[in-house]
Amino acid sequence: MGKLRKGTPLEELTREEQQPARAHARFSDQFIAADKYVFVNPMWNHFMSSQMKAYLDPLCVA
Repeated sequence: MGKLRKGTPLEELTREEQQPARAHARFSDQFIAADKYVFVNPMWNHFMSSQMKAYLDPLCVA
């Protein structure tokens, strides 16, 4: 992801470097395509669970 942030085109990355970037793009596209979001999640210590945070963190990448 660091190389992509620096402006390196996806095609210039190695296959191993492209794989996470493509997975992130698929995940983001799937999330954006949804009409509505419903999150049902327990509050643990007044914060969301680690699983929920792990689900949302990739979507917050600039």
